[in-house]
Amino acid sequence: MTRRRLKTIGLIGVFVILMFSLTACSGDKQENVTWKVGHVRPADTTTDNDLHWFADKVKENTGGAITLTFFRPVSWETTRLCRNA
Repeated sequence: MTRRRLKTIGLIGVFVILMFSLTACSGDKQENVTWKVGHVRPADTTTDNDLHWFADKVKENTGGAITLTFFRPVSWETTRLCRNA
């Protein structure tokens, strides 16, 4: 067999294994997840309203499986820690 043919067979094998592993990992049961989002804009600003609209759309389109909650960081250190988490 040529080297190119061996690479092709190996690549196909990797894709088949990847396909089966992803299929095995995806179950029918969905867990509800809450994502915490921090932002520093005041309430009722355009950014704040857009974020709440986005959270409503995410909850609606995922059937409630993903919800977003918002918090305002107490300090810049809290913001930095949230970004690095």
